[in-house]
Amino acid sequence: MKTVLIVSFNFPPLAKVSVVRALKFCKFLPEFQWNPWVLTVDQRYYGKAIASELQPEMHALYVSRLPYFRVPAARTIMALLFPLLVLLFVARNRHRIDAIYMVGSPFHPFIITPLLTKALRIPVVLDFRDSWSMNFGYDGQPRHTVRILKRIQRKFYFLIEKIALRYTSAATFATQILKTEYILAHPTYSSKYHTIYNGYDEDDFKGVQPLSLTSGKTIIVAGQFSIYLGNQLEEILKAVRDIPDLTLIYVGSEHEIIRNTAHKLDMLEQVIIHSFKPYSYILRLLAGCDYGLLSNGVINGLGTKIFDYLALKKPCLCLVPKGSIITQLFGNVEGVFISEKPHSKKKIVNQLIKLMQKSSINADEQLVKFTRRNSTKELSHILDTITPTQ
Repeated sequence: MKTVLIVSFNFPPLAKVSVVRALKFCKFLPEFQWNPWVLTVDQRYYGKAIASELQPEMHALYVSRLPYFRVPAARTIMALLFPLLVLLFVARNRHRIDAIYMVGSPFHPFIITPLLTKALRIPVVLDFRDSWSMNFGYDGQPRHTVRILKRIQRKFYFLIEKIALRYTSAATFATQILKTEYILAHPTYSSKYHTIYNGYDEDDFKGVQPLSLTSGKTIIVAGQFSIYLGNQLEEILKAVRDIPDLTLIYVGSEHEIIRNTAHKLDMLEQVIIHSFKPYSYILRLLAGCDYGLLSNGVINGLGTKIFDYLALKKPCLCLVPKGSIITQLFGNVEGVFISEKPHSKKKIVNQLIKLMQKSSINADEQLVKFTRRNSTKELSHILDTITPTQ
């Protein structure tokens, strides 16, 4: 069995959805003859964003954590030093490593790719997951509307990307749209590009016991939500307010924003708000709710919530930009409702009324190819291709 070093600054017990992709790869890679060895940072760099319980996959993993420096701005300093420390770690352990998988964000560690592949001669897969240098703002914000300092920063990022893509063995993206965007931006290296979708882990849904927080109809959203909506968040909440027998449940790091907005609209009695909760608990809430709600700010953004809703057969409303990958993949599923920006109260009320006429959906046919096991199989095939046969 070969060993792949999984390099991810963000990793459990960090309480963010960004850790799930790498973690699920780690879970299933041994099925495809790859032994994952995780390199990340001490959990104290994550501050208070720590999950109260570890995911079951963590208990079987071999994880190396870079040391914690007790200095002011410790996280910023570690982020800056992370590429160098990764390079030193790999150099010291190069005879034990057959390949490297490095995932963003942060993306700046990708700059060491030439040293990994050329100096140390270890094949590398760079997982961009989401867009980096081309993200000038949510919903396709035009480049000319971005502040000059931000544009200079993006030019620097673009340079790092170009160098990393030139020397990497392969690069992966979470959606076909994002892959296409990178083909247009960096066409020279397009033969190295692959799409590996996110998805759902069938094991997570076995034996889930539904948890209902109220007797009436409920619609739930977990994770990032308002960040993609800006001033349209009020329109969404006003739409919920106009349907008195519907309760909104929010779980995630934006709990204060949601609470403050609900208070401003005098609708606190119609919302139930929680800070971050373990994924197992969130699944119980999802199973106990009637409908799902999500938002996304870029057309290439897919996320993971849509898979949770579909796997639990929950009708859902998706607030997305025009041309979204969510619309392309799931817009034809009965029970999946799409609202494209701008989101007015009237439009959302109409969509919610349609949504509440559905009690369940069946998206099994669409979900078949989106399991985490299948995604990991794709990654293992890429790793097999870039590593020499023994």
